[in-house]
Amino acid sequence: MKKERVRYLTVRFISPREISEKEAWFILAGEVKRIFGVTGAAKVGLYLSYFDPENQGGIFRMSHHSVQLVRASLCFIHTHHSHPLLIYSECLTGSIKKAKEYLAKGTYVDRYNTVKKTLFNDKIVSR
Repeated sequence: MKKERVRYLTVRFISPREISEKEAWFILAGEVKRIFGVTGAAKVGLYLSYFDPENQGGIFRMSHHSVQLVRASLCFIHTHHSHPLLIYSECLTGSIKKAKEYLAKGTYVDRYNTVKKTLFNDKIVSR
């Protein structure tokens, strides 16, 4: 039997309130389950490998066959607890080391602040 090939997808969360690691997992896993059902979600093999609360980004591990399913489910997420939420995938790689390097890039911070100011008028809503 062949070993399952995994991919690591870096995902960024932009919201007026901070997203925790637990919330990030439930947002994406819940949407995959809602769209593809329990059986489809089981085939995806989604797992949150790493989350950076400072940069509001996470690394999700999944089967290489299910990358397109996860990316498709990202398109349907617009709100979380009645707050607007923007999620986008940045990088897909086969090693977690490369994914962490990409997540830690400094160029992201400028883009993140610009998009957040534009979308939410720089109003931070507390938890």
